[in-house]
Amino acid sequence: MNHTPAAAVLPQGDTVTARAMVLACLIVFMAQMATTVYLPSLPIVMRELSMTQSAVELSISAYVIGAALPVLFWALPPNAGGGAVLC
Repeated sequence: MNHTPAAAVLPQGDTVTARAMVLACLIVFMAQMATTVYLPSLPIVMRELSMTQSAVELSISAYVIGAALPVLFWALPPNAGGGAVLC
């Protein structure tokens, strides 16, 4: 059996696309994991950092906005290159 790496089978452009997709998936996974870890720890964060409940709630809003902003910029290259409109 010939065991060639997947990168050797794919054309160069497809390798770059596959790597970009893997990177994008890892970034989304890390953001979801951070949310999963951060939300249950809010009472501890509030106590240890001597924060008010409203300040901790504001940190959640800042995190969600910060996680959503890059999505706006990720959409620009496909749109500029004539990407398909899904909506």
